Amino acid sequence: MRPTLFILAAIAAAAVFAAFRPASAAPAPKFVSGPEINGKATAFDRQPLTLVSFWTFGCSNCRVNLPIYAQWQDKYRARGLKVVSVHTPELASERDLNNVKAEVKKLGITYPVLVDTQMKNWKAWGVQYWPTYFLVDRQGVIRAKGEGEIHESKAEWEAKIDSLLKEAGR
Repeated sequence: MRPTLFILAAIAAAAVFAAFRPASAAPAPKFVSGPEINGKATAFDRQPLTLVSFWTFGCSNCRVNLPIYAQWQDKYRARGLKVVSVHTPELASERDLNNVKAEVKKLGITYPVLVDTQMKNWKAWGVQYWPTYFLVDRQGVIRAKGEGEIHESKAEWEAKIDSLLKEAGR
C-alpha cells in the first residue's frame, strides 16, 4: 500500500511541476498586432510584471483559468501586475471577431485581449497548447511559463508573482 501512495504522490508532484516551471530567461517576443478588446496589450517595460495568457473561448481548460487571472488582476494590480490575454482560435466559430467580443463580454473579461486569428503570436511565443501562460518582467524577459489548468499550482504561481513583484520593488 505504501509504494502505491508514494507513486501517486510522485505523479501529483510531477504534474504540479509540469504546470509551473521556470522559464529559461528568454526575451519575450513582441506582440504581432491584431484586433484588441478592452484596451491595448501593453509593452512590457511599462509594467513591473505582465501575465500573458494564450487561450480560446471554446477551450474548457482555458475557461477554468479565466477566474484565476481575474483574481490575480484584482489582487496584484496595485503592485504592478498587468494581465494580457491572446485569443488564438482553434475552431472556425472562434475566428469570428464578433463571437470573440461577445464571449469576452459574457465571460466578464476586463483585461486587454489581443485577437490572434492568424496564430502569429502563438507561433512567435512557441505556444503548443491551450491554455499557456507566461510571466514577463519589465525588461521583457520571460520568467515563468505554464500550461494547462492552474488550480493545482495556484499557490506556487502566486508565490512566484509575489516574488517577482518584490524583485521589481513592489
